[in-house]
Amino acid sequence: MAHSDSNHLLPPRQSAYHRHFSTETAVLLVYNIIIRAVDQGHSVAMALLDLSCASDTVDHVILLSILSQWFSVTDQVLAWFQS
Repeated sequence: MAHSDSNHLLPPRQSAYHRHFSTETAVLLVYNIIIRAVDQGHSVAMALLDLSCASDTVDHVILLSILSQWFSVTDQVLAWFQS
């Protein structure tokens, strides 16, 4: 986590893998955006996707390359992801 934080590798609003962020903070952020939009008289639409099988849609060669080059994942840990 320190490596990704110090190198700013994760988007600022990503809740996973960020210190002091969780699913609760993600829900509160979305809730706040919706409430502010409604208060300003805007309509709000939201689409929710179930990505429980998201890893099936990821190009594994690209994923392994990103893990290795951007996040310095190597050796046994990279082999674990490959398996």
